Amino acid sequence: KFVRGLTLPSGHTNVGIQGATFAGGEWWFACYGQQLLRATADFEMKGRYTFDCGLGIVGLGDDQFYIARGNYEKQSGNSGFLLRAIPDEKTGLKVIKPDSPEEGL
Repeated sequence: KFVRGLTLPSGHTNVGIQGATFAGGEWWFACYGQQLLRATADFEMKGRYTFDCGLGIVGLGDDQFYIARGNYEKQSGNSGFLLRAIPDEKTGLKVIKPDSPEEGL
């Protein structure tokens, strides 16, 4: 049952929002074309960044996220992978390196 619609005044996105997570009291929206949107809990725009996370985003708590990226190669097709990221005022999020090889990412 439809309850209500919301509009986020984000401006143009290539093909719309592909992934969303609510983390740290804010909304984070992943869009194809290396676009990341950030909004308040009340859907007021807080930021628009050039950041590749179009295959997905999920909040992990403690100001950390998993973001998904991918590649296409004609010979092998599509592939995807996860990276950890943390908030960054200039770029929205920034990828962080694993603390140890055992983390697997």
